[in-house]
Amino acid sequence: MSTTPAVQPAGQAPCALCGVAGPTKYVELYQNIGMVIARRTISVKQHLCRNCIDRCFRSFTLTTLFLGWWGTVSLFITPLILVNNCVRFFMALSLERPSLAAVNRPIDAPLPRLDGTSSRFKFIYGAIVITVALGLLAFYNVAFMEKHAPRLNAMLHGGAVGGGEDAEYRGGKWNNDAVAVLADTKGQDWPAYRSELLSRAPYFTDLAAQNDKIQAALTEEREKNANIGDPCESFALSSFGPAMDELTKTETEKFAFLQRTTTLNDDARSSLKALEDREDSAVKRIQAYYAGRDKRGCK
Repeated sequence: MSTTPAVQPAGQAPCALCGVAGPTKYVELYQNIGMVIARRTISVKQHLCRNCIDRCFRSFTLTTLFLGWWGTVSLFITPLILVNNCVRFFMALSLERPSLAAVNRPIDAPLPRLDGTSSRFKFIYGAIVITVALGLLAFYNVAFMEKHAPRLNAMLHGGAVGGGEDAEYRGGKWNNDAVAVLADTKGQDWPAYRSELLSRAPYFTDLAAQNDKIQAALTEEREKNANIGDPCESFALSSFGPAMDELTKTETEKFAFLQRTTTLNDDARSSLKALEDREDSAVKRIQAYYAGRDKRGCK
C-alpha cells in the first residue's frame, strides 16, 4: 500500500467519485468478501473528497468486518484491510468537507457501483454467514444452550452421538436424570415413598433413553479404538461406561418394581433391598471412576 500524497487544494484534482471541485485527499481503501474457497476484493485508490471518503470507509469497512473473514486467505487479509481502512480514515479527518456550492450532486446520493456486488447479495450472504455462525456457536456451547434454549439444544444433539458435543449433551442429560432419580425421598411409609418415586417417571424414562444412545456410542468407540493405547480412553470405556449402564438398568428395574408393587410384604422388601444394594454398588463404581480419572490426570 503506497504512501499518501498531499491534500489537493480546492479546484484541483476533483473527487474521483462525485466530481466535487473541493479539497481532496489520496486514499487507498479496500473491501474483501470471503467465500470459503474464493474471495471478492475491490479497492479505491483515488483522490476523494471528505464525503466520499466517509461513505467508502463505511461501506468497505463494515462489509469487510462482517463478511471478510470466511476463508483461509481472507482470515489473514481481513485484519490488514480493517487496519488500513481505519488508518486512512483517521488520516483524512482533518480534510475539510466540500462547500454546498462546490457539490454538483446531492451529498446523500449513492456512490457509483465499484464492482458487481449488489446490496442484495451482501444482505443475503451476510444473513447466511450470521445464521451459520450462530448455529455453530449454539452447537458447540452445549451447557449455555441447555440453560437458555433447551428445545433448540435437543434439536441439535437429539440424534445419535456423533461427536464430543453430542456426547457432552447426552452425558449431561443422563447425569441430571440420575441426580433426580437418586434424590432423597420424604415419604415415611411405603405408599408415600412409592408415590414420590413414581412421580419421577420422566427422569426414569429419559435416563434409559440417554443410556441407550451413550452405550451405542461407547460400543462403536471400543471397536474403533481397539488397537489404540490411550490409557484415559481405555479407562473411561472399561470403567465409566459399564458403571453407567449398570446404574441405568438397576433404576429401570426399580421403576418397574415400584409400578407393580402396591404392598410391601417380606418378599417385596427383600427384592427392594437387593435393588438398593445394586444401586449403591453402581454409584460407588461411578464415584471410583471420577476419583481414578482425576488421579490419572484425564479429562
